[in-house]
Amino acid sequence: MSFAKIYIGLNDTHAYVRIEGRAVFNTSTSFDRCVTTLLENGTEYLSLEMEQCSAMDSSFMGTLTKFALQFMGKDKKITILNLSKQGHKLLSEIGVHQLFEFVESEPPIVAWALVFPTENTKADVQTDGQVMLKAHEVLMEVDKDNIARFEHVVASLREDLKKIEEKS
Repeated sequence: MSFAKIYIGLNDTHAYVRIEGRAVFNTSTSFDRCVTTLLENGTEYLSLEMEQCSAMDSSFMGTLTKFALQFMGKDKKITILNLSKQGHKLLSEIGVHQLFEFVESEPPIVAWALVFPTENTKADVQTDGQVMLKAHEVLMEVDKDNIARFEHVVASLREDLKKIEEKS
């Protein structure tokens, strides 16, 4: 399975994250770690450059939504740059599009650094499961229509995580 590539670029307290490829479940954990680290290190503004993002799944969109809610608590929004029409449609369908600011512009001029995947990228099933569970729980909290969409996913993830914990 191929991973989306995640790049970061910094400009003082503004972080840019560029996603290339399919932003799906196997990217969500690294995206979560990346943005968490940026926020812990003083990032006040976050923009995602999505021109080269070819797809998003609910795990990635839920993780993105988790951070959008954190920014809303600071009276700010995450800016999503150059998102495709399909990307807009997906975020609208799950009722989270209003949490973001959308902009069409030239990609930012920053020094981009690849942060994922790296040579050491390995799957961590338990961490991936926890991130996916949280992502789907957030989507269900933000829009009650998502409960019917994702309640079976959440139940399955909880069961999988329980089995993993029992084995360890």
